[in-house]
Amino acid sequence: MTGLLDLPNELLVVICSSEAMFSEDLFRLALVCHRLHPIALHAFFALTTVGFGVESRSLTVQMLTSGPDALSGLCAALFPLPPIEELFIALPRVLSPTQIVYTGWNETKYLPMHLRRIEAFFKRFIGRAALKMVKIQLDEYRTDMWSGASESARADAAQHFKSCFNAVLGAGCETLAVHNGGFYLGSTPVPPAEPQVHERESAGVANIGTKLRRLFRTRQSKDNKSKDKIDKPQSSSLPTNSRLVSFDIGSNVLLSPEMVDWTTGVLRSSPITHLVFSAMTCGSTFYRLLQIAVARPGITSFSLRDAEFMTEFDHIPVALDCYTKLVHLSISGRHIYLNIPPHFHLFLPYLETIRAPPLFIIGLLSRRSPWQIPRLKAVYVSWSKNIHDAGSGLEHMYDLRVLAASVSEVTNLLDQHKLRPIIGIKTEGALWQQDTSSQFTFEDLSPELQSILKRVSALEISLFMMPGDLDFIQHWTRLFPSAKQAKIELGDRFFDSEWNVSVEHLGREIRRRTQLEKVELNGKHFNFSRLAKE
Repeated sequence: MTGLLDLPNELLVVICSSEAMFSEDLFRLALVCHRLHPIALHAFFALTTVGFGVESRSLTVQMLTSGPDALSGLCAALFPLPPIEELFIALPRVLSPTQIVYTGWNETKYLPMHLRRIEAFFKRFIGRAALKMVKIQLDEYRTDMWSGASESARADAAQHFKSCFNAVLGAGCETLAVHNGGFYLGSTPVPPAEPQVHERESAGVANIGTKLRRLFRTRQSKDNKSKDKIDKPQSSSLPTNSRLVSFDIGSNVLLSPEMVDWTTGVLRSSPITHLVFSAMTCGSTFYRLLQIAVARPGITSFSLRDAEFMTEFDHIPVALDCYTKLVHLSISGRHIYLNIPPHFHLFLPYLETIRAPPLFIIGLLSRRSPWQIPRLKAVYVSWSKNIHDAGSGLEHMYDLRVLAASVSEVTNLLDQHKLRPIIGIKTEGALWQQDTSSQFTFEDLSPELQSILKRVSALEISLFMMPGDLDFIQHWTRLFPSAKQAKIELGDRFFDSEWNVSVEHLGREIRRRTQLEKVELNGKHFNFSRLAKE
């Protein structure tokens, strides 16, 4: 060890960056002395996290692999950490496709242990970084999580979740998102498992790494084994100093009978102004949407995802009627029949921005009394194909001419009320690949429909980034020649090693293949008009 400390910093960096070193070895090496600490720990974070760097603002850890070590390392670091504002924590899946029902909470493969480690991290991490957003992805813990579990097991699980989430709120988190998993996880991929030694690595560096591993390897004692025992959660009472302003309810866990009181308690006690809600979390209990609305009626921004799962659409306007101060409303659902029943008089006097299916917007603008019409500044028509309509003979309902007719009806109502908002279209690219829309171009439409689509000035697109989706971006944007700005959300698969494509590369392709001037890709902004001038 003395000889190691005599080496220059440059060589120490090479040794610590060697793929012969494992994360646990680097962590132990970081505790040897102050000189080795930052060198070893930076290499440690490169192995255990995604996104760690000098100016990193977003960090992802995967509890299935090295996430627990990464959380410990963040707390142990003696040097100033990057200005991390967003932390994504992905919990491991516990159910295989064939293992749907299990009989006990403890069969979830150490989920209680992961929750306790996350809780301990936030209690120790207070003051180290100003975390504004925390997203916890539960992956496969869906409705099946509770199937077959006894009442005592469900209660035990709920206590662990409450205690963990309370620690997050107690750390000053401003945005909390709890998801069941699914396709999107921010804009960063899940970190891979620790790499094996590459054959091309120099024999000398690999040799040093091997010797260091032998030096650090010690037989674990019974005392060491006992440190991983799971303690009972300390408290399920809500923190009194919650700074939560945005709450994303994307997991049925939060709406289970054992957790719903905690969830509504957070809504009542926190200064929440922005609420995101996935209709998939309701299951058959659609009244949960109204229960959530009653708990926090003063929000100014509400987003309802997966609205097609609300088989009784009346629940949506009933819940919205509670939000009397709503300014921004977004309803995304792959169902063209999502609307406001004619007998229901929904009144949203402060609404400025709406993203919703065309029939819903038309219903909102078709009120008899002018004073019931909100003074809208931006209207985005949501146009996404219902996957269940594939092969059902309803494909013609998603024809481009039908979209143009819907936009026409919306713009006519806006003109009647003397409103001149931004007109936009919100869609999902992957759902159009097998659609007849790809057969149409702007030139194929009648002059009347062309003039309607020219009023569209903004686009929003969500993509799975499957092969051909870049072609879709090119084709779709050219259908709206007046659209100069777009917001594009990409699935993480686009950035894995198989695709080997970055946000910057995609930005360059969009600049080359479309007329867009301002584009936002997963939060990164591109100004192509400024680049053209330069």
